[in-house]
Amino acid sequence: MINFFFKLRNYLKIFKTPDTQKGNIKSKNIHIDLSCETNHLGDTLIFTPLVFGLIDQKFNVTANDPYGLINKIFKIKKKPQRNSLKIGRSNKFANHKKLDFNINFYSMPNEPIAKGLFKKFLEESEYSNTIRRLKGLISELGDCQNLKPEITQGKFVIFAPEINSRKFGFYPSQKSTRTEIKKQILSMKKEGYKIILIGSSKDKYSEKFGTNMPVDYDLRGETKWHELIYLINHENFHMLITFDTFPYHLACILNAENMVFSRSWINQSEYFWIKGRFIPAFIDR
Repeated sequence: MINFFFKLRNYLKIFKTPDTQKGNIKSKNIHIDLSCETNHLGDTLIFTPLVFGLIDQKFNVTANDPYGLINKIFKIKKKPQRNSLKIGRSNKFANHKKLDFNINFYSMPNEPIAKGLFKKFLEESEYSNTIRRLKGLISELGDCQNLKPEITQGKFVIFAPEINSRKFGFYPSQKSTRTEIKKQILSMKKEGYKIILIGSSKDKYSEKFGTNMPVDYDLRGETKWHELIYLINHENFHMLITFDTFPYHLACILNAENMVFSRSWINQSEYFWIKGRFIPAFIDR
């Protein structure tokens, strides 16, 4: 119950003045701690420009990333070095004492979250160049080891509904957009595109999406993040259709065509502070 109210307080901070205070880094050793269950794969990706920027500035960076994404991109270790300054994100009150900087996405400035996070510790002038180079690093990790060759034969659209999104927060209400989504998928199908459905293994048993959808390949529970990189960078990739998900943030950072449905219980009113921070999370539109 304490954690619930603490999390609610973090969300309500968005109504106050954005946190633009510069983070004072007093150590050359930096540890990025994303081990809390608060952080999903998309949240982890949002930290990558900051990690890259810190490495550029000759900081000794380590990262506790349960997904292994940051460690694999930058080839850095998980275990923190001695006297490391700890930067992380957690809604659990008990974890805050372990962090020197606990990042609250909702109190960041009204701009893409990754940019606000980068600016908190580094110079803004370096951000655009960091994003451009980061795209190249991430692209190198794409592979098709477990993908059938016929999947990428012919133009295709990736559909990522992300059924198992969090229940509390600024996240999609899939039920309210099911008709719109299906209409868009049917439109793509009529234009001759193959439809590839991706998601978690749990999504495979959901009745919200997948049922009565004109899907050519159902890869839910079968696609790793590095295989998704390969698919998005493929010459036959046309578009990603999704919500505020990891695939969406990945498509943004790879500068890939995407259509994001964002109809949560609060951002239907298009509040500027939601659009500014989350759509997209990396680059101003």
